[in-house]
Amino acid sequence: MYYCMKLSMKKLFLVLILLILTDIVFGIEQLIQIAVEVVEVDVNKTYEFGIKWIDTIHAQENSIPTIFSVGDIVRLSQIYGDLKLLMDKGAADLLANPKLVTKNNTIATFNAGGEIPYIASTSQQVNVIFKTYGVKLEIKPSITSDNYINVELTTEVSSPDESLAITLSGNTVPAILNRSIKSELNIKPGSTITIGGLNQTRKETIKSGIPILGSIPILGALFSRHKIVDRKTSIVIFVTPTIL
Repeated sequence: MYYCMKLSMKKLFLVLILLILTDIVFGIEQLIQIAVEVVEVDVNKTYEFGIKWIDTIHAQENSIPTIFSVGDIVRLSQIYGDLKLLMDKGAADLLANPKLVTKNNTIATFNAGGEIPYIASTSQQVNVIFKTYGVKLEIKPSITSDNYINVELTTEVSSPDESLAITLSGNTVPAILNRSIKSELNIKPGSTITIGGLNQTRKETIKSGIPILGSIPILGALFSRHKIVDRKTSIVIFVTPTIL
């Protein structure tokens, strides 16, 4: 009987150890890193280098998995070469490239930009209100049962627009233009998905004329001219998740 009790105590001890180890293993929360790059492309300038950017961003391969989102999903390899050339030539700008680390099924946020002061005056006092602009990201990654990463991504890109400026209390302030996109992606860890579709067109005034003569006060107007053109830009987002 003593032997049986001793054996039972050993079994109980082993079971307790197993339960403790199980709690430790499953209690460790998995971390996910999301590398994001937000790039703005000047579509007008792409034509100068013989690149049809719209055709590039809309090109797709048969091997692309079906991913539902607002925008076009393409593989990085299809546009990386063109994008590198455009950045080297000043036709594309890297707006943000954060690496966010968060727990599984937990939201991570990123903000980068600036503020524009607006003066709001009343009969009694003058108040200054700040409008923010820049890049805002909200990401919620979740590891799926097949070891993929489901990424819920909300992106907002805003920038000042001088062409829509208004005058308040004698101060001229630009308008804020916003572009936003919300996507849900199933991505294999370590792979990169590219999201396009955040396009924008705004008016821009270009001044041209005869050097030196065009800068002469009053008379300079005779030797220069202003042309209003549509400036088209496109935002491209690269998303690369990995399990740490």
